[in-house]
Amino acid sequence: MAHANSPYGTPADWYADTAVSIAFKQRDASNQAKICDIKLREAYKHVATLANVSQRVDCPHAQAVEEDARVVAGLLRELKEVSTEAAERQLENEEIQAEIARVRAEIVKKKMEIERYVKMKYKEISEAVLKNQMVMSKSSKDIKRSEGFQKRAYKNKRHMSSLNLFST
Repeated sequence: MAHANSPYGTPADWYADTAVSIAFKQRDASNQAKICDIKLREAYKHVATLANVSQRVDCPHAQAVEEDARVVAGLLRELKEVSTEAAERQLENEEIQAEIARVRAEIVKKKMEIERYVKMKYKEISEAVLKNQMVMSKSSKDIKRSEGFQKRAYKNKRHMSSLNLFST
């Protein structure tokens, strides 16, 4: 049975595909965190280079450059923490979404099982009702036959008793 939201056959297929998609997104988020970490290391190198150059060159602004380098390094650390936290939250959200997709697939699966069970029980009940009707029909025919037999027996008995009356 085709599902309205799915280019696939069943809702379970659609939810399974969603879970796979979420797994790929998790991998992409992990890769983005790695890229952010690489960029952060490059920025640290630039800041360190800037600090070293300012110390070697006797420049009047060397102390200000070092202070700026420390501020930039602190900001870069904060950026790393925030990006790592954001990546972790994204992974958590996607894991939750994958769990929701799994539960929905289970719900759909159970619903289909229940529908099959209900159809099977409905068929069994229908067959039992039909069989019961046939038995009832047969019973009513048997009752009518036995009533007819009893009437005939009564008539025969009366007839026999009338014959007995004449013979005495």
